[in-house]
Amino acid sequence: MLNRYQIIDSLSKLSRESQVWKVVFEIAKSSRKRMAVVNVGKIELLSKEGMPILVPGKVLGAGRLRKKVIVGAFDFSATARKKIISAGGEALYIEEFATRYRQGSGVLFVGG
Repeated sequence: MLNRYQIIDSLSKLSRESQVWKVVFEIAKSSRKRMAVVNVGKIELLSKEGMPILVPGKVLGAGRLRKKVIVGAFDFSATARKKIISAGGEALYIEEFATRYRQGSGVLFVGG
């Protein structure tokens, strides 16, 4: 896993390619207070099966997740990661998610 400064540098380059990554870059370089905190229950409500979800912050484990989704975030609680994987989905750190969804198309942006 990259450190915060390496992630910001990587997002800086991506921000020139896609509006989604520009927003995430702005959040990443600002105060940690701007980072979203999202529970898996909210992801369940907002997502569709197989959908890539981007959380510019941390994913927590409160709630139920039954859909197979791909979640990218700066961090995950152990419970959140377990629930995402148990539902057949993937929990990717932001740098891996950014590599896979470089253009940002089809990605659902979920904030706090």
